[in-house]
Amino acid sequence: MWLRVKINAYVLDVPAYDPREKYHVWEIDLINPNEVIPKWLSIWKHMVNIIHFLEKNHRRIARLWREKLPIRKLIPTEKIYYREVPSEINEPILVYYYDDEYYVVDGHNRVCTNLYRGINDIEAVVFTLDTTIGLIETSKKIGLREFNLETCGELT
Repeated sequence: MWLRVKINAYVLDVPAYDPREKYHVWEIDLINPNEVIPKWLSIWKHMVNIIHFLEKNHRRIARLWREKLPIRKLIPTEKIYYREVPSEINEPILVYYYDDEYYVVDGHNRVCTNLYRGINDIEAVVFTLDTTIGLIETSKKIGLREFNLETCGELT
């Protein structure tokens, strides 16, 4: 509901259920079915797992929203080994927002694909924990501060 995306889901409603112990969301392990799922759903599952992992490690609840971001504002968090993303994959990227900067957590190849196609903006799921995370330090160490044709590398 937060992301304004409709999905098929099952909701278990157990009347008069009062658990003996209460847990924070980050203490609950995610259930990842082994069944084959469509690529687009796999991307969403991956994003949820990343956010869940960071919430658990930093013991904070993430705030998240969807936003269309200019590619020029995005900062890579890994060296990019670009390969073109198939045109049917048009899912948003995952971005960490901290100190007025947008760090790409997942979706580097989708950003490069848009850049090569001449598209200047990209849909993103943006989240923050209001603290620095390891990916920010990694980004600073590799020294990439923007996405451009040079950082994306040769089209393969």
